[in-house]
Amino acid sequence: MGGDWCETVRLHFGRTLLVVGDVMGHGLESAVDMSAYRSSLRYIASADLPPHRVLRQMDDIASGEADRRPATCLLARVDPGRGQVTLASAGHLPPVLIGRDGAAGLLPVPVGPPLGTGLGGYESATHRVAPGETLVLFTDGLVERRGEDIDHSLARLAALRFHRRGRRRRRPGLDPRPPGRPARGGRRRHPRGPAAHPAGTGAGGGRAREVTRRHPRRPAWPEGSVSATGARSRARRTAGTLPV
Repeated sequence: MGGDWCETVRLHFGRTLLVVGDVMGHGLESAVDMSAYRSSLRYIASADLPPHRVLRQMDDIASGEADRRPATCLLARVDPGRGQVTLASAGHLPPVLIGRDGAAGLLPVPVGPPLGTGLGGYESATHRVAPGETLVLFTDGLVERRGEDIDHSLARLAALRFHRRGRRRRRPGLDPRPPGRPARGGRRRHPRGPAAHPAGTGAGGGRAREVTRRHPRRPAWPEGSVSATGARSRARRTAGTLPV
């Protein structure tokens, strides 16, 4: 049992506040403090404050309780309408942005002290997020290795390349369409002659056609990117099960 936690707060104008945090230590005490941090977050975030001001007020509340354990926290206010995300961190690891080509990179964010220290000094940073990109928030359990510096762990994560669903090229000879069946919007091609479709092969004597279909650009954020509708399940899969 530990103090890792995540939360999603729906804001006005289609925006969403994504939150991930980690209470220092383990055991029942960390779980209790984690619940207290989540409660204060929901109360403060309901005022729709900028992320750095949310952290400031959470730090003021936590530092006023002598038994409250410090915690790291990362806030990401996602605005799909403007195509941007505003970040603020209280000693937490930076998020990862996965591009449409599958390449990953760390988003820079000003790092303040952990919550509960009473030191304050939190700042926000805003970044552009294009349609088709994926924002990943996580705790240190995703990347840390015993005896390895955390900077090396983050560099290893940023060097990963992710495969996008639905973009895998079809191998020759594996055309799933029956012989003569056209692609959507195309014309049917009939076999020519008795040797056009030998037994056990596809159209054209074992040659398969590769069909690329253009999909219309979606007005909102496409599947695989951060959205207000699927933010809660995405945050839980990212931070809850990863410690991916």
